[in-house]
Amino acid sequence: MTSKAPEEEFSIHWIRDITEEVLKRNAAVYLISTGKSPSGSIHIGIMREIIIADVIKRELLRKGNDARTMFVVDDYDPVRSFPASVSLNLEDWVGIPYSDVVDEFGCCDSF
Repeated sequence: MTSKAPEEEFSIHWIRDITEEVLKRNAAVYLISTGKSPSGSIHIGIMREIIIADVIKRELLRKGNDARTMFVVDDYDPVRSFPASVSLNLEDWVGIPYSDVVDEFGCCDSF
């Protein structure tokens, strides 16, 4: 049995395909943006998006490019739910952007 090189152990051909498409833009700095809406709970699915963005950035860096990631929390997203720990009445805020929801603790400008 022959041992495989580390890069052959796990194929990331699709990441390389995406990276090649991105490199066609010929930018000085590549910014990979990912994010989360404050609605609902944080779950394992959001980690997939964050990991993919990070892997693309790492591949760009490996190829000698300047690359950065930016994590965005979209607080203009309309309220659809609150975490269980929030005591605000959901019906009062449904459809209102999170940035316009009051801070129930009174320490900040908004939720």
